[in-house]
Amino acid sequence: MKKLVKIVAIIASISAMLNLVGCGNSNTPEAVALKFAEKLYSEDFEGAGEVCTKETATLLLMMKEMAKDSAEFKANKGGKFEVAKCKVEGDSAIVELKCTQKSGKVEMMQGKDAITLIKHKGDWKVSIKKD
Repeated sequence: MKKLVKIVAIIASISAMLNLVGCGNSNTPEAVALKFAEKLYSEDFEGAGEVCTKETATLLLMMKEMAKDSAEFKANKGGKFEVAKCKVEGDSAIVELKCTQKSGKVEMMQGKDAITLIKHKGDWKVSIKKD
């Protein structure tokens, strides 16, 4: 009986460790950029704002009205995003994403369209500068 309890305890420990490893870290520039893009292109501006600086969240709320008739948002809605490249320098990062639209068309979010992030109080936040 003691052997059975020991085996169950070992299996439970291994299972718990695998669950922790599988969860990954949601506070990486890549994870934050993906969440931002997915929320933004599903027109969840409030959700996208949760991973942004306060200034960027304010800009998103202003964009909300303009995006209603945007062909870009409609084309990417339901698309799949993946990280193409991430460059971290200290407390800032630039993440380039690849978006595969429902139609199969692939677009790259790079250069001026790449997502810029800054580390704020230990968390990565999307930071869009108003030009």
